[in-house]
Amino acid sequence: MEIVEGSSPEILDAIDDLFIQTQRRKGFRAFDSRTLTKVHRALPDGMKMHAVMASHNGEPVAGVVVSLLGDTALMQNSATAEAGLPLNAAFLVHWKAMQWVKANGGKRYDLHGVNAQANPGVHLFKRGFAGKGEEERVFIGTFEAPGPMLSRLLVEGGQTVRTLAATCTAQASQMMAMAMNKGPAERADATTPSNPA
Repeated sequence: MEIVEGSSPEILDAIDDLFIQTQRRKGFRAFDSRTLTKVHRALPDGMKMHAVMASHNGEPVAGVVVSLLGDTALMQNSATAEAGLPLNAAFLVHWKAMQWVKANGGKRYDLHGVNAQANPGVHLFKRGFAGKGEEERVFIGTFEAPGPMLSRLLVEGGQTVRTLAATCTAQASQMMAMAMNKGPAERADATTPSNPA
């Protein structure tokens, strides 16, 4: 396998294409990884993400994109083509990314969470990087997606209520600010009914 690394948009574009293939193969919907590439292009050089891509016979087969923030690397995108599975290409690109992280002062490599019951293959893959004696830590994920329809509706309803509450709070703050900017006579005029004579 051939490996290319760096922060060029061309590598990220190729990994975006792999991610779309991965979504189709696994039958899941996720974020549009091209948005990540657009953000990458706008970042200053010192904050660019690092991409690692493996190719076999001239075709991209696996890739990973990481951001190094302080001493923690966050996996931003990871994908493997069907042809990369028997080659274990994903292990190679993550290993290369970990080497880059370590060489650049990183101490942690955050692969994000995974649902062991819903996605046992990815769980096994990520668990394999933990090392000996490491305990598995469970945190609430950034974008936890509930399974049953009722749970999904409750989460979406809660998000809608949160949005409405934020909007109402902002509007109430604006109204209070406008009311506070009026003088006492103006407020009295606004609350006193007019007496036609």
